[in-house]
Amino acid sequence: MSRAERQKWEGRYSVLEPSRERTAFNPSEWLKHWCQKVPTGRALDLAAGKGCNSIYLARLGHVVYATDIALESVRIIRQRACGAGLSIHAWTSDLDAVSFRIERFDLVADFFYLNRDLLKAIRARLKRGGLFIMETYLSMAASDEVPEYVLQPGELREVFLGYQVLGYEESSRGDSQERWGRARIAARRP
Repeated sequence: MSRAERQKWEGRYSVLEPSRERTAFNPSEWLKHWCQKVPTGRALDLAAGKGCNSIYLARLGHVVYATDIALESVRIIRQRACGAGLSIHAWTSDLDAVSFRIERFDLVADFFYLNRDLLKAIRARLKRGGLFIMETYLSMAASDEVPEYVLQPGELREVFLGYQVLGYEESSRGDSQERWGRARIAARRP
């Protein structure tokens, strides 16, 4: 990731946008739905942001590892965990250069961060029986000009062929003017 991109994320986490204040610290509903159905274990939260999913996983009893590109994000996660009496192992990393052992984790969560090489690495190296939970942007327009951080319809399901897909959804946000919908998956490695 470039220096400019890192600085963009540092700036984003140093300020809470008023329009997002209400939901900024709520965990994903998709994560909540699937995590209540799995035993606790080692969980990895990729591109963890302000740690809402990390905190939720720790409260469920998971041993949580959270990583993000922004040092400010890691500071917030550590501060929130400490304030809640929880322990979360948080560190900065550039997810464009995966340097951690995915096979150590029982659960990997990835919300609104898309790196296709990382998806392939997760698919190949997730612990046997491990659960992958993701929600990210989906292209709703038929166009070849889709940003690299947006999935094409069916793409996420295709990446996880051979996995036991517990849940999968592709949807628009209900606004006909919206360019990006959502793709969600919960899949277990056999």
